Amino acid sequence: MPRAKHNRKTLFRAALVIAGLTAEQWAAQEGLTAGHVSQVLAGKRESARLVEKIDAFVQEHLKHSVALAS
Repeated sequence: MPRAKHNRKTLFRAALVIAGLTAEQWAAQEGLTAGHVSQVLAGKRESARLVEKIDAFVQEHLKHSVALAS
């Protein structure tokens, strides 16, 4: 799958703004710690399951914005 022009962390932050959440709130809703989410987004830890959750969240909240940017 081709990599998006923007990195995952940037897209995740934009989706959080649209959703009206902080990273800490989102992590808590998902049963995760904000530190774990941050480390995965920074590439310091690997978690395919978390990456899938983040990508689904981004897709849900930015689907119209990303389509316009393509």
